[in-house]
Amino acid sequence: MVEFARLFDPALVASIDDIGLRLADPSRLAAVPIVRPGVARHGGSALVALDLRAAASTLVPEAPCDGAVRRVALDPSTPLPDGTTEMLEIVPLPFPAGGFRPRSGMPTFYVAPFDQAPPDGERVARGAPLAATTMRAWIAARFQDSFKPAPHDWIRAIGAALPAAAQPAWLAQEGVYGAAERLRVTDHVGEGLEGAAFVIALRRDADLAVEEEWTRSVDARSDLALAVAAAPLVGASGTFASLYAPPAGRHFALRWVAAAGPRAITTGVLSFYPDGPSAPPGSPLAIAPGAPSRRSLQVLAVEDWFAARPAGASVPMFRTGSRVEPLVDGVAAFARLVDDLDDARRDSTASEPLGGHFTGLFVMDFPLVRGRDDTKLSAYAADIIAKGGSVLVLPDRIVNLRDEDVGALRSAAILLLFAVADIGLLVIMLESLATDERGAIFLFLAITGLALVLAELDLPLSTFEKSTEAMDRLNEGRPRPIAIFAPAPMRLDDNPLTPPSRLYGLESTVDQFGFWHVKAQVVKRAAAGEPESHVAHVGGVDINPNRLDTPAHQGRSPFHDVHARLSGPIAADVFASFGERWAVDAARNPVAPAPLVLTADADALAASPSRHIARIGRTYYGAKPGTTSPIADFAPAGERTIYETLLQAIRSARDHIYIEDQYFTPNDEYVDALVAAAARCRRLVVLIPTESDQIFGDRRRRMIIDRLRGNAAAPGWGDRFFIGCPLRRPVLDATDRITSAGRCVLLRAATTAEDAIFVAPPARVPDLPGWLVVDGELMLARSADNAEIDGRKAKRITVIRERAGSLELGTRARSHAAGAPVTFSRPRHIYVHSKCMMVDDMFVSIGSANVNRRGFFHDGELNVFAIPEALRSAPDNPARALRTALWAEQLGLPPAMGSILGDATGAFDLFLRSRFFTRALSYAAVDIRPQFAMPEEAVIPGSLMNAIKLQAGLVVPVTLESLLDEIWNMVVDPTSFTDPNPRSGPV
Repeated sequence: MVEFARLFDPALVASIDDIGLRLADPSRLAAVPIVRPGVARHGGSALVALDLRAAASTLVPEAPCDGAVRRVALDPSTPLPDGTTEMLEIVPLPFPAGGFRPRSGMPTFYVAPFDQAPPDGERVARGAPLAATTMRAWIAARFQDSFKPAPHDWIRAIGAALPAAAQPAWLAQEGVYGAAERLRVTDHVGEGLEGAAFVIALRRDADLAVEEEWTRSVDARSDLALAVAAAPLVGASGTFASLYAPPAGRHFALRWVAAAGPRAITTGVLSFYPDGPSAPPGSPLAIAPGAPSRRSLQVLAVEDWFAARPAGASVPMFRTGSRVEPLVDGVAAFARLVDDLDDARRDSTASEPLGGHFTGLFVMDFPLVRGRDDTKLSAYAADIIAKGGSVLVLPDRIVNLRDEDVGALRSAAILLLFAVADIGLLVIMLESLATDERGAIFLFLAITGLALVLAELDLPLSTFEKSTEAMDRLNEGRPRPIAIFAPAPMRLDDNPLTPPSRLYGLESTVDQFGFWHVKAQVVKRAAAGEPESHVAHVGGVDINPNRLDTPAHQGRSPFHDVHARLSGPIAADVFASFGERWAVDAARNPVAPAPLVLTADADALAASPSRHIARIGRTYYGAKPGTTSPIADFAPAGERTIYETLLQAIRSARDHIYIEDQYFTPNDEYVDALVAAAARCRRLVVLIPTESDQIFGDRRRRMIIDRLRGNAAAPGWGDRFFIGCPLRRPVLDATDRITSAGRCVLLRAATTAEDAIFVAPPARVPDLPGWLVVDGELMLARSADNAEIDGRKAKRITVIRERAGSLELGTRARSHAAGAPVTFSRPRHIYVHSKCMMVDDMFVSIGSANVNRRGFFHDGELNVFAIPEALRSAPDNPARALRTALWAEQLGLPPAMGSILGDATGAFDLFLRSRFFTRALSYAAVDIRPQFAMPEEAVIPGSLMNAIKLQAGLVVPVTLESLLDEIWNMVVDPTSFTDPNPRSGPV
């Protein structure tokens, strides 16, 4: 266990002050290694330092622990008062440090002067002098939680984590403050809030009745204790210059009412850092008798993070006393769901019906826990309904057609598909469509094959629904169905970007491209009033067997997702959302479904001890003005609270933003918000899959990435932005059909300067991109072209090699002789299906909405948002727990080691290390080639276009660009009338 000694002798200090500093965070040069010389591990962080002045010339700062040292730069705008621009960074060893675990994470110390310190990278011993005798010293500390603590905060927090015998000597350092009182008012990251106003109430201890109230505002020092001392509270009970000395039987309580501006605060959350207590939104926070007289008060306005409740919505702006438990990947999500369903099935004596309801894009019947057939939905339904409970299933109807329309549609679709196949081949011949040979062949075969299937088969539409088998099994033998399809109600007319030509004559049958995309499960599992009597599960996990994966991702088709389990009052809102949906779809169903829908009364649900502030955000399409949608009862104007809440969180970000998404092709306003956040926020990390089913999405995604990174004319995040794709360790190709596939030799010698190598035999070269190793040097193979060397057929492989010295690929480039062995290996892509965002380790979003127009304005979606009531003081902070777990997974660390990634700025640099160690490969390094992409000015010659029109009988735009836009706007990424600024896309 790490041991701590005092940093200075309090008896030798004559006076003190607190001063603000900021650590430098310069741009990273291409040749600079991950650990930048002179840049702190908390680069860009703000500090509050003790400014110590000696009583005599004997003040010597000492090392507080055994640690590693480095000299780090301060931001040029905040030098020390004597002009010094460097401090000594001391990182405790060992790391992590045994039983020493402050709630806010491990501390890093910053000290000046340090002329007696060892060289950078060396170890300093606990108690070693860091400077010669000096009259002035500056000392600060920073925890992993990225909060900007005042010295009295970090002294007390470290002391509380030390053994009892070591506490007195350490806590004596706080004695330099003497009798001074402090109540530093900060935002959620520890920055002072000048101008914040508070109502101070004098309350009785026994019944909390308010006897008197006063209002005080803080000045540039952001200290409420100083504000009260400067303007004492005068009332009938007396005059008070201290918030810590109320009359007997009384205490003071605080309520934040206005921010600088002034701006009224209606949902203020208050919490003492670093160990609480806290108060829910709008409630006063008591200063308990005997509380420390020096502390920091964190404040947050929920309205700055959560969108307002839309008119007509059934769910409130937020719920308090709730719990949001993040679950990473399907195995963990299903395990928690099975725990809840087992309780609902087990209790046969419940006074009210128990059970579960399920909705998703797909709902399938399979063992939710491997090896347990009793965890199939059909098994739960049989057991629960037999005991008087309720099971209801509401999957999306993907194919929204009537069986009687199939004949007419088949004829039109065959003509259309053959015409599209002709267009694709002709355009490829004209080199207007950017795709490879596989893409061209796939395009032709897929389209013509589908046309032939349509011509020959006469199948009911339910054949094409993945949920049909499960629904038939669930409804078998029941007089009234418990599983019904939910056709999405949005139509082409509800999309403001639908072109006048619509679907070229097919719109009479095919009139919508939307989905009920919500993935939610609700379970009534115990008597009302008991803890967790009602729970909800929301996120990206459908009841689909392909979700059965773990963070190790060792399966044949790795699948990454995030879900959440909700308990407390917030669960009631998911129950209500299901009930609204069920009522609409039951009324539209030709057979009257089962009537028993489980409900939850939020006011009757027991509060969770986790005390998370949570809300449900939803996406419901906005119908065309003048029309009435089937969901008008609960979303008369549609709903976009997911979009609005995510925007508010981005605009409130101060430290970091982390996004995982299946597509990441947001609209311009969302991109603008992310770009603007770069001016005040320190890091942005985005994780996406290498491939997705969003045709033409790569085109828009690349434009967005360029904007986020920025340039000299339009600054963005620069090297503070990482976007990556997770891949498993490379695996060798199977050799079942081609002997020695992927095993080749170098046909021509290669120097360190070459970016292409020639290998043979060509038949053994696998599909690229992928990895290859030439005599021990790892390279990233981008593409392969046919070649010939000295009369021998070969493949010319374009490669990326490591030359800059950062060891991003793990090995340095070197020369290779002809005949050197070449081994190809294929990275196994991990499909990112999650839709989540974490901001500042304080706000978390988990749900079904992808970051695109479909997720924000068109399809049916549901997300949960959460902020811990105790803010940075929360020991069960869901945002930090999820972010560190996900980063551990992507950085190649065991999940249990996620706690060492508490500092997002320092952990960010780990994404830049060798690809041998991290799972997330940078998007640029993956070198994703568009599946089907149109160039900017692709124009089909007039005569050819006329021939195509004549064949298909279509009204087709003249340019491929406009055709691409129509496909994007109607089919790939449609929008609705809730979109505040619908713009034709994809770019």
